Amino acid sequence: LVGHGDAVMWVGQSPDGQVLATSSWDKTVRLWSPEDGSPVKILQGSTGQSWTACFSRDSQFIAAGSGDKHVRIWKIATGELVHTLGGHTGWIRSLQFNAEGKYLVAGGEGGAVKVYDVATG
Repeated sequence: LVGHGDAVMWVGQSPDGQVLATSSWDKTVRLWSPEDGSPVKILQGSTGQSWTACFSRDSQFIAAGSGDKHVRIWKIATGELVHTLGGHTGWIRSLQFNAEGKYLVAGGEGGAVKVYDVATG
């Protein structure tokens, strides 16, 4: 998977197996074909290094945490940025959607944990 301009900090596969994703210090999250490794989409919006990401269990969304103290959620099918979530005081280091996909939990630098409603942000 060639395309990032800096260190790749996270890689994952969607629960339905249809998409690979990478999160990088180049401030992007990239989606790839698991069949041949070809690029599918570049998800942008972060103004800081992207540290971590996660897929929703229904494989409809991907969230990424950044050094700019925000979490972003994109629609995988379109690449549309649907939410930019703030409130953290440092880097976002861990993310997880709950089983139903209604909430996203984000862990940040300094021990802060925030729970976001995915529908409303």
